Amino acid sequence: MPLTGNLTPYHIVIFPLRLLVAVLIENMNIKCKDRVAEAFASRMSDLRKLWRAGYGVEVKDIGRLEEYGLCVDRVAADTFGTHPGYWRYQISWGGPAEEFRYYDEDGGHVEFWFLDWGDGASVKVKSQDAQIIKSIINDAQVDRRP
Repeated sequence: MPLTGNLTPYHIVIFPLRLLVAVLIENMNIKCKDRVAEAFASRMSDLRKLWRAGYGVEVKDIGRLEEYGLCVDRVAADTFGTHPGYWRYQISWGGPAEEFRYYDEDGGHVEFWFLDWGDGASVKVKSQDAQIIKSIINDAQVDRRP
């Protein structure tokens, strides 16, 4: 296909790649501590809607509660450094990864973690939101019982 106007292969291939690299480098400089609050607000907003709808109910643009997230699993103490054991409700993985952690052996508190390639930050999950996360984790444990 012939090029039209003043477009050269540079404009079609190289310039978009350079722009993409510039955007990626800029985003690499943004730390998880600067992103965690927004990520938590977005995920918790979805989970509140799903929780109100209940299991088995499709919520527009979100899906169903039992299909939201990747897994619920137990992370043994000191698996990733020095920490107490916790239940993990993993929402996404890779870069970035998002998960809720329920520290049932350490006072029963809940945290939301935002992790991105060697960087990570968390916020405490409080009151009703913490109860929703605990319930989702407890429900997942019940589903696994024989």
